[in-house]
Amino acid sequence: MSISASLRQFSDDQRAVSAVIGFILIFGILMLTLTIYQAQIVPQQNAQTEFTHFEETRDELVDVRNAISRTGQAGDPQFPSVTLGTTYQSRTLTINPAPAAGTLQTSEHEISIYNDTGSEIDNVTTQFIEYQPGYNELDVESTWYENSVLYTDVSGENNTIIEEQNLVTDGTTLKITAIENGFEETGTSRTTLEMNRNRTDIEFNESENLTVEIPTRQGPEYWNDALEEYENGDNLTYNETYEDESQGDIYTVRFDNVNSTNISIIEVDT
Repeated sequence: MSISASLRQFSDDQRAVSAVIGFILIFGILMLTLTIYQAQIVPQQNAQTEFTHFEETRDELVDVRNAISRTGQAGDPQFPSVTLGTTYQSRTLTINPAPAAGTLQTSEHEISIYNDTGSEIDNVTTQFIEYQPGYNELDVESTWYENSVLYTDVSGENNTIIEEQNLVTDGTTLKITAIENGFEETGTSRTTLEMNRNRTDIEFNESENLTVEIPTRQGPEYWNDALEEYENGDNLTYNETYEDESQGDIYTVRFDNVNSTNISIIEVDT
């Protein structure tokens, strides 16, 4: 066989080309599958991780709310904890975003107390507690604790109430548990709040008839409904909830005819 004939026979041999084309096709299918998995399945799995964490954290914030109440009323120290963020499952070929860190922080506000002449006789500092998750997939608003109410913000709608108010439960006594110290923590780990009762009931002149104004982020719609039965109370009257323009989105809940013997203000240190 001549050299030219051998070269022609070699050039006509397509067996290696078929193998290469097959490998390229298989590799392309694998890359396409991996791309689809990264774009669709990974976000779904991570969203489920975030949702599970959100539910667990909501339960932990209920524990924080209840711990504040127990510390204020019974005086026993409490140590509730909150898992600030979450990490995602380990992956070999696909990629996760950074762990979802959350923030637990406070903002300071003032409770004002006036006598029957309208003179301010005391003010008590308290803190609102905000938990803001930093999820990569879910769009979740902050959860707030203030004035015994636990709720989640819902943009453009009424807030979602998780735990209702217990400022007034018997129609005669205003029970305020103020949070004394502020804090701020950000991360993915678990943080523990140490709660101790620092100050018990404030002493007032027993003849005084008081007006108490309490700051709130909740608007009139919530408080008017929650305190409707106390609008004409004998020892305690819910007056109104009005917007305090000097404090932005902060409202004021006003109670009148508060007998000094029927008000309990307790500070909790965190």
